[in-house]
Amino acid sequence: MSVRLSIPEGTKVYRADHTSVRKYEGSSKYSDLENWLTDLVVLFEISMYGGQDQECERVLPMLEFLGGEVPHLAYS
Repeated sequence: MSVRLSIPEGTKVYRADHTSVRKYEGSSKYSDLENWLTDLVVLFEISMYGGQDQECERVLPMLEFLGGEVPHLAYS
């Protein structure tokens, strides 16, 4: 995400489908978080939200993809 995706001129641009990323509901399984985050990063890349100057453009829409409560994790 630190580098903006560069699309060559004349290339047909794929429109990102926000419904492809489900809401993260706070599962305590690491694989659920990892899969959700991967889907979100791919969506942001396709939506041209890469690059250091796009921080706000990535953070604000992220709220749309969060739901439920974050579980309390006990550390031993």
